[in-house]
Amino acid sequence: MAIGFALGAALVLAWALAYRRRLRQANAQLAALSEAARELRGVKHDFYNLLNTYGGYIAVGDMGALKKYHEDLLGVTIAAGDRLDLAERLSENPALIALLLQKAQHAQACGVHLRTTLQGGIGHLPIDTFSLCRVLGNLLDNAIEAAAASPARRAEVRIEPKPDAHIHFVIENTIENDVDVQAITVPGVTTKQGHDGLGLSQAYAALARHPNALLTLSCRDGLFTARIDLAPR
Repeated sequence: MAIGFALGAALVLAWALAYRRRLRQANAQLAALSEAARELRGVKHDFYNLLNTYGGYIAVGDMGALKKYHEDLLGVTIAAGDRLDLAERLSENPALIALLLQKAQHAQACGVHLRTTLQGGIGHLPIDTFSLCRVLGNLLDNAIEAAAASPARRAEVRIEPKPDAHIHFVIENTIENDVDVQAITVPGVTTKQGHDGLGLSQAYAALARHPNALLTLSCRDGLFTARIDLAPR
């Protein structure tokens, strides 16, 4: 009878542990959905602001001022030699253009100099737009926030199409103190106060569904680097 009681207690404990694990996973998913909804509201707000500004210049017929506003907006993001034309280089990826412009505005508001470098045009991406923009947005938010807390306050995103049809997205930022990149990819582990520590783990999870995508992180000498390698499908 004692053996039966012990076995029953063990089963109840195992069920309770499994239930707690599922509850934590559900809470993590809920937090992820809430964060995604918050980001979408922010993108919608910024997008409407941009549209309204463009519409104002068009309404009064001031094409010269509109052109200057457009150049100033791109100038926040682009600083590659002769200022490559973002719209031309990424013409097949308007969502990516919108994301980069929105993050450039966010960086500027945070006092961070965000430099975007495109080493050639890219056409069709070997990954769905939602996954790429979700991960890039997450990494850029992390980069801007970390850079804002560092003395240099610098960040950079480079888009590097390769001759072998691979495409690299490299995000670098200055950081106040080097971090253990292995530790911060564990769900719930974060170096930032008031955060749930799910961002990087979610980025890995999003790309894990794409066998042609690889995310690598490194941190050394005050510089944090995230690199996405997209192989052709």
